[in-house]
Amino acid sequence: MLVHSETTNIPLTCVSATIPDSIPILDITDLPANWQQVSAYSFLKVLLAIIPVEYNYLINPKHPDLQLQLDRVIEFQFDCRMWQRI
Repeated sequence: MLVHSETTNIPLTCVSATIPDSIPILDITDLPANWQQVSAYSFLKVLLAIIPVEYNYLINPKHPDLQLQLDRVIEFQFDCRMWQRI
């Protein structure tokens, strides 16, 4: 989102959560062709395009065994210097 924004006036919230080790996570590289029908996973691990060593996790809220512990919610704003022209 930041890549396409030209303003700092965006309400942002960062959510940190813990996924139990016992919960299976599907990696995007293992995504089957019929992924729309696959409901065995609560989470899909997706590599970030901008930071290729970090991941986002997409949550399947309809999964019957979904387990997720929210650790903290942080509201923040980007430093306005991000939009200064050099």
